[in-house]
Amino acid sequence: MLMCGDVSVGLTMVLREDPNFATAHLDNAEPLVQALRERADLQRILTYVRSDDFLRLRQRVGLALP
Repeated sequence: MLMCGDVSVGLTMVLREDPNFATAHLDNAEPLVQALRERADLQRILTYVRSDDFLRLRQRVGLALP
């Protein structure tokens, strides 16, 4: 998430490691939404990328928006 700068790209990369979603066509949002509903780890990631801690981390490494 930190390096790609795009939540949907980051979540898609995580899902590519999951055998249940590795072959899913992730060219639309439905498989990603389904995975977010089913997987607590993805929900925690989404919560974290919206947090002040994540914003501060992005600022520290120089990736925050000005």
